[in-house]
Amino acid sequence: MATAIIDLDRILGATSEPVRPSDEVRRKVLAISAESERYLAHRFGIAWDDVR
Repeated sequence: MATAIIDLDRILGATSEPVRPSDEVRRKVLAISAESERYLAHRFGIAWDDVR
């Protein structure tokens, strides 16, 4: 998970131009979010459906 965040940071920080949203970046962010939810659910037993 940390590696995915670092990789995304490198991609977004590779230019001095303003960051523009793209489908690729959105997919990566959603994948990181989903992985985070799974980790927290497994590690701490968080039932995300109860929170939504």
